[in-house]
Amino acid sequence: MRTNRGIWCLAAALCSSTILQATLAFSPLSGFGLQAGRSYFRKSSTNSRLSADAKYTLIEMRASAASWVDTSRTERGPSLMNSDVEGGVPWDRNAWLEGWRSAEEVPECQNLGPECIEGELPRDMVGTFYRNGPGLFEVGGVGLKHPWDGDGLVAGFSFPGDGSVLFRSRFVRTAGYLKEQRAVKAGWTGGNLYRGTFGTQKPGGWLANFGVLESKNVANTAAVHYGGRLLALWEGGLPHELDPAGLQTVGATRLGGTLPRDGRFTAHPRIDSNTGRLVGFASYPEPGLGGLKTRVVFYEYGPDWALEAKKEVTLEGFGFFHDFAVTETHYILYKASLSFDPVPFLLGFKSPGECIAEDSSRPSQLHLIPRPGAPAGAAAAAAVDVPGGGFVFHLANAFGPGPAGPEGGGGDVVVDVVRTDRLETGAGKENAVLDVDFDSLPP
Repeated sequence: MRTNRGIWCLAAALCSSTILQATLAFSPLSGFGLQAGRSYFRKSSTNSRLSADAKYTLIEMRASAASWVDTSRTERGPSLMNSDVEGGVPWDRNAWLEGWRSAEEVPECQNLGPECIEGELPRDMVGTFYRNGPGLFEVGGVGLKHPWDGDGLVAGFSFPGDGSVLFRSRFVRTAGYLKEQRAVKAGWTGGNLYRGTFGTQKPGGWLANFGVLESKNVANTAAVHYGGRLLALWEGGLPHELDPAGLQTVGATRLGGTLPRDGRFTAHPRIDSNTGRLVGFASYPEPGLGGLKTRVVFYEYGPDWALEAKKEVTLEGFGFFHDFAVTETHYILYKASLSFDPVPFLLGFKSPGECIAEDSSRPSQLHLIPRPGAPAGAAAAAAVDVPGGGFVFHLANAFGPGPAGPEGGGGDVVVDVVRTDRLETGAGKENAVLDVDFDSLPP
């Protein structure tokens, strides 16, 4: 039996320390809305749990065109341990598995009762808090291999200002979701109809996947409200627009024709607090002379969704860019030392995520790319080698270059990231959730 995983204790949903990015925007329909860059609570802990056997590093990076300073500290993931007990506590495998049961949407608005609220809500907190994450982990009774291949479920917590909380949730009606759900209603029990990105293949072995390049836009990574529009985002395809009030899917959007028909858009756009622009990007690994290259296109939109600026660059090698940072003068990308071999994917043996491997022949790099219109003297391009390599899913903050002196940081750009010692997505396991070996992890 599927359980409604949408309604949890409100304090957990709003106060989770795993929320890595949030923006505050005004909606004429719902007042002020706080949107989390990561997905809603169950999904937002995914990265740390799938990477439980990898260490993470809290880093303040100071980078210029020729130098790098790493002021970091390394810890074990605190979300996996009880810090009140010396040495931690044993892992709770049942709790881990409970988090990956498929959800049921709650399309009709519900008033959450007092049992879901700890303390008293401020009366001047008015608006809607949107979350997004994978919520459906099986198709026709056949489970997915990786949770990140699940369809997106957007949840909205609305605060009228009277101390109550209204809740609703809906799956994003992408073309792939609708096709699979129609098949299920017609009696289909053969599993997913599309190849997933992180490990879920079509049932039937390599022959059923041979030469199949079509993938499903799962719209499952983040939700952003800007300029009166609510978007469900997944970096492998176009954004999907939702109704901010009822969460009904309007459809895939090219953002006024600024994105290609087969384009994509980042799951983690940024809002420039100085200009009010929403800044995003799309990355396209492409073959080229001398090997794979990665084309990156940056977009800047005004509150009316008019395209204010656009810039395209090409980086050597394969770039896996899930997130980026923005300063007044630069776009910032962390390019890990990775390679991508498409042959196993084309032959049907692996998903795209399983074709990514570490590449010790290339250093990890921090790329500083000048924004259009930035002062020439303050916006030099730079590609700075990162000692120790590792992988960065999310960039927390960035600023600079600033004035000289102990307070300003001089000509450096300061970037705050969370870096793991390697890319760990769970890809390659028979099942990224069921095959986690808890006995091999420290308590």
